[in-house]
Amino acid sequence: AHGLVAYGCHDVVVVFEPGSCEVVQTLDCAGARVTRVSWAPRETTAGLAKSPRRADLLSGDTRGHVTLWDVLRGSAVCHCVTPSPERAVAGLAWHPAVSGGALVLYAGGTLVLWQLA
Repeated sequence: AHGLVAYGCHDVVVVFEPGSCEVVQTLDCAGARVTRVSWAPRETTAGLAKSPRRADLLSGDTRGHVTLWDVLRGSAVCHCVTPSPERAVAGLAWHPAVSGGALVLYAGGTLVLWQLA
């Protein structure tokens, strides 16, 4: 694995390298508070990028937006918007049986499977 730690801080996802105690990347979520982050499993990362060196990360926010990030480049790869924009992302996980699939639980109780690849 890449050994990085990611967490939300207001409207930014911070990627931290614990060995060196350094912030290695910040990802701007355009003004919405980050509620969840989830690293892609290694096999998902290789499938999405066609390269095992990419580090993919999902983030969810208070607007209900889900973003797939290429952490090494610091750029958004894919952006999904909930049909109910008033619903914050309450849970976020990679689907174990669907390649590139992200399960998103919204605050209102709706569960959505987003296909990212």
